[in-house]
Amino acid sequence: MSVERFVKDGDSNFITIQPGVNIYTLEQMSGETKEHYIAVRFLDAQGGDVVPTGGTVTVRGSQFRKPLYDGIENGIFNAADVALDTRVRPIVDGPLRAVQLTLDSVLGATTCVCKITGY
Repeated sequence: MSVERFVKDGDSNFITIQPGVNIYTLEQMSGETKEHYIAVRFLDAQGGDVVPTGGTVTVRGSQFRKPLYDGIENGIFNAADVALDTRVRPIVDGPLRAVQLTLDSVLGATTCVCKITGY
């Protein structure tokens, strides 16, 4: 059975994209699941999928309850590449207690959703 969690902006699964560098976290993960698939999507003001025109996405993870973030393989990518079939998605083979999402100068989208599916 899978467990889905979302990096949030306050109480919302929809992260409002702001200018500059913005960091969001998901903490208090159980650490019980051992595989984690990280999916990122961008939306326009009407809620439709869009591909940003610029910016960078960074996803980092921690195995500690008090987070100490490490890089994740394939966890840094150009926001404009989000929908490319050739982009290798970030996957974590091991337990996670926290995830950090950094959106750096993302342009051409209104909101972002970052979902972590664990097995």
